[in-house]
Amino acid sequence: MKTHITLLTFLIISMACFAQNEHKYVKLVEEKKGKCLTLYAVNSDSISYDVF
Repeated sequence: MKTHITLLTFLIISMACFAQNEHKYVKLVEEKKGKCLTLYAVNSDSISYDVF
């Protein structure tokens, strides 16, 4: 059981690290207007990417 928990923890940490990498075609854009902050993703490639 201890090895399963260790393996699961390693898997979750490694997935989180790969998920945070910067993508060279999808950028996060931030616009601030007064107190309002708007974040949106911009795709500069012809392939559509799922961003959530």
